[in-house]
Amino acid sequence: MWGNATPSFKEKHYLCTMKSIIESLAKEEQAILIVALFLLIYVGIMINVMVREYRTYLDDYPMYHFSLGDFIRRGRFYICLILGVVFITFVCLVVSLMAISIMAMRR
Repeated sequence: MWGNATPSFKEKHYLCTMKSIIESLAKEEQAILIVALFLLIYVGIMINVMVREYRTYLDDYPMYHFSLGDFIRRGRFYICLILGVVFITFVCLVVSLMAISIMAMRR
């Protein structure tokens, strides 16, 4: 009814592994992927720190309740730190991609 549903071992089945994905990317794409992963991890850690610090603040002062405005006001330092690191990282990424493209043109 369904035919031969089991794969034949004579046929080659290529599994998509992370190694083959990374090897198929160009140097520029690899740099962008690495930087994007770094920024994603960094922003996740910083947001976790912001939330934990705000929870500690709310635990110390039980009369206060959660307020988004208060959360942003108290997390200004972390927000500025996140934006600063993201900006510096993007500037470094642009400079490195320009250097890679110039080196590729010279070859």
